[in-house]
Amino acid sequence: MGWRGSEKDLKFKVEFDSALRYLERSLEIYQAIGNRAGEGATLNNISQIHDANGDYNKSFQYLEQSLKVRQAIRDIPGVATTLNNMGAMLFEQNRPEEAVPLLMKAYQIFQKIGSPDVHTTESWLDKIIQKIGEARFQEIVASLK
Repeated sequence: MGWRGSEKDLKFKVEFDSALRYLERSLEIYQAIGNRAGEGATLNNISQIHDANGDYNKSFQYLEQSLKVRQAIRDIPGVATTLNNMGAMLFEQNRPEEAVPLLMKAYQIFQKIGSPDVHTTESWLDKIIQKIGEARFQEIVASLK
């Protein structure tokens, strides 16, 4: 059948495929040498490639793996980053109410550790409020306590 996208689309596909191969090889190396921090970060990065390619289920699976690794090694900033990415993905899939708990947890962690990444999470939370309204957002937040 052949490629039906533009030349630019093909270039991005080739670049994503190449990046994915490098990340998968990096993951193998990190796992072989027992570098759990590298493993957690690489799982998160692989998820972003699958997200960009529209494979949200696979992306979310990699995020869940990343979260487990990062929690196990107590990589607090990494946990927050992964939670933020999970929430952002749910929002982008038009699942804003499911994103709130993840993003609130990421926000709390980023705020506690004084990370400037708190602003990224705030931005996602603002988008959710715009989408579902302040009242519904507050209901969800109240149910988390």
